[in-house]
Amino acid sequence: MKTPLEIVNKFLELTNDKKDIAGAVELMADDITFTGPTLKTKSAQEYKALLEQFLAFHAGWKKYAEFENGDQVVVIDGIFIKTPAGETITLSLTEWFKISNGKITEHKVYYDPREFLKAFGM
Repeated sequence: MKTPLEIVNKFLELTNDKKDIAGAVELMADDITFTGPTLKTKSAQEYKALLEQFLAFHAGWKKYAEFENGDQVVVIDGIFIKTPAGETITLSLTEWFKISNGKITEHKVYYDPREFLKAFGM
């Protein structure tokens, strides 16, 4: 069985580099919860729908650090988002994942959402 860090790194590769949503969903528990500053999902299907919307604007990412502690993983990274106005903004993130039985059960993302909300007219 893969370690929690290996599972998270595969998830990040699938979502950020390959934009392989189906592959990412396979790494999620059916009842995964995703929590961000502006959105929350409570199932793999809800999270899949969120990824489908978000990845249309995703222009890239850079990982700065990662930490594993038992069944938890923290990743510090930056993501580059194309805005409807054609600009690219960078969001600095801290992401926390919890893994159980080889699946991601929780994913929380921490960032300042003000620039994102302004760029998307929210």
